[in-house]
Amino acid sequence: MKLLLNRTLLSWCLLKARAGKFVLALSALLVIVPTMFLRLTVTETIAKHLDQVHKLSRRFLIGEEGYFQAGSLDYLSTLKEHPILLELDKAQLSDKSKPEVDEPQNTNRFMSQRSPIRDSYGKENDSLALTELKKQASIDHQNSSESGDRFENETKFKALLWRKELNHDIVALVNKNGTLNIEKKKKSSDRNDTNPGDISYRSNSSSSYNDFESIKDETDFRSEAIRDTNGKGRDREGQQDSSRRGCKDVLGRAIVGKWVPRQYTSDELKAVQSFLNTTRDYMGFPPSLQRPDKKCGNVSFGEYTQGDKITYRWFRALCNPFGETPCCHQNRCVARPVERCKCRECMDLRQQKHAELSTWIPIDTGCKLIRYKPGEETCSALEGFTVHFLGDSLLRQVFVAFMRLLKVPEPELDVEEELFRCRGYYGYLPYCARFLPSSVKPCGRKHVIVKRTTVKRSFEAPEIIKQMSRYIGQRNSIVVIGMGMHDHLNVNLILETVVEPIVAETARFNSSWPRLVWVSPHAPGLLKSPWLPSQLAPGILNFNNHINTVFTNAGIPVLNTFGLTVDGVMTYDGLHYGHGVNTLKAHILINYIQEIRKRENGY
Repeated sequence: MKLLLNRTLLSWCLLKARAGKFVLALSALLVIVPTMFLRLTVTETIAKHLDQVHKLSRRFLIGEEGYFQAGSLDYLSTLKEHPILLELDKAQLSDKSKPEVDEPQNTNRFMSQRSPIRDSYGKENDSLALTELKKQASIDHQNSSESGDRFENETKFKALLWRKELNHDIVALVNKNGTLNIEKKKKSSDRNDTNPGDISYRSNSSSSYNDFESIKDETDFRSEAIRDTNGKGRDREGQQDSSRRGCKDVLGRAIVGKWVPRQYTSDELKAVQSFLNTTRDYMGFPPSLQRPDKKCGNVSFGEYTQGDKITYRWFRALCNPFGETPCCHQNRCVARPVERCKCRECMDLRQQKHAELSTWIPIDTGCKLIRYKPGEETCSALEGFTVHFLGDSLLRQVFVAFMRLLKVPEPELDVEEELFRCRGYYGYLPYCARFLPSSVKPCGRKHVIVKRTTVKRSFEAPEIIKQMSRYIGQRNSIVVIGMGMHDHLNVNLILETVVEPIVAETARFNSSWPRLVWVSPHAPGLLKSPWLPSQLAPGILNFNNHINTVFTNAGIPVLNTFGLTVDGVMTYDGLHYGHGVNTLKAHILINYIQEIRKRENGY
């Protein structure tokens, strides 16, 4: 452990020296050298502390998933300079697009309606840029005076403009005087000239993050989102299939819609809120999502320590939805009601929807998405098929949803071994990934096989090709692929190392099997920190546009999940969603498998 400590601190010093912070590096060396040779007590203290951090990192979201290796800032070189703008718009649906569902009876402060963010992304002088950005357009809203219409009076989309700080530092484990800062109550000593109380994200003169232009509006987004995903490039808008239950071309038609709050019990609400509170506490969030100085929006929580749970800058500071200042307006928590917290500069947790307490209603009313009951019904829908998931944590969570729908028994774990025991909503957390089976046959005599293989980074792409090749000629085999976050959605890197090899490999298939499906990243939640602009909505849209286009042109279907979470859905960490969203993804995939079955049988 001491050797690990010395290597860690030495690496940290080298990084500081590389960044030009020689005084800080020298100060740390003054701590390292005595502890290396004299084995002072502080070494044991630091070692004990780092051991706790190491244990936490195995289950902590960032450490488990490896989105960012602390101490390595090389990922900045992969971020392309681009103009970012989350444009103001309206989402008004005509009466003919409104589903006939019962009005929900129960509401709470979290369940207030929130208009979706409709963003797109553009870059000048880029051969891979989006098509010419169109002017704003509005959708006529008919009979908007109808009382009780949940789609009535949908106002301004949430939008917030972020600036990015290019000077990233690691939180120091050791103070300048050589003492261990266990409580982490002081700000990092290597914050440059930044006000210790203001962990903002400042622009750099060499950056073009502050150059902006108009983006697509709601009409353009909807038309693009429901574009054909089978390689033919047809516009699906207006296609209807209301004569029977089901949804033809489900990957293209079920992905645009709204989360409509349903009736729910107080126990259901309590279970969801308990999951959010417990998970965030476990991940190191402060007790409140609101900072004491009431700064919000373009700032993180900075340094916060609660026991051995440490949060750096991974999460955006917001406002306490139950407090006196619940509205984040112009980066400040203020006292505003929900009606006055729907502006461009506003962010409001009160308007978030819990997918677990809502129903997904596609805008295309002819798309009757089948929601399969867990157990026998799901087994029957998947009978005869082998489904293999290859990807990162976002796809792993869809695999977990498949396990739940197939009623795969949850792991029996010792209470002392696991905090959450990986049951219920908690089974989607990264800490529970190690207890998931890599392959299951859950349906007894019915032939259903579901597998998963973790592929996080682009250099692991050969594993995708290897697994795909195993199913060549195997009837009813489905390979579901999704990744990119761990490479910070670097379009060129993923195209070169992942997408193009997959397309080339499928061209060599002498069979229509296996069938591939690419699952693109979903929209981020409010808690997603502006520290990683590539993982904010514009960056994700840019990534999806380029990658999805290549797959579509190659005839490989795409499940574009961005629209499933853009409608103000609650997330526990800003990137990952829980049971509701992932179960919806699973249902869409199962509906698609049924579509393949019918097509093969000549229906």
